[in-house]
Amino acid sequence: MDRVKLDNVISLVNGQLNPAGFDCIEAEWLGHERILRLFVERPAEGMGMNLDGCVSATRLINEFPELDEMVPGHYVLEVSSPGVE
Repeated sequence: MDRVKLDNVISLVNGQLNPAGFDCIEAEWLGHERILRLFVERPAEGMGMNLDGCVSATRLINEFPELDEMVPGHYVLEVSSPGVE
C-alpha cells in the first residue's frame, strides 16, 4: 500500500475517530502479513492513550465498513499508541 493510500486511510478513520476524541496520526501497511497498523492518540489534555483507549478506537474503526472497501481481502487491524515520541 503506497503513501497516498495510507494517507487516505488516515483521513477516513479520522472521520470516525475524531468525534470520540481520538486522532489517527500515522498508518503503516505490513503487506506480507497483511497488517494495517494505525497509530492513534488522544490529543485532549490529560487524556493519554492507554490500552482502554486502543480498545475503544479499535471498536470504532471495526464499525466502519468503508475501511474494508479501501483494504480489500483479509487483513489484521492493529491500533497502537504512538508512544512518548
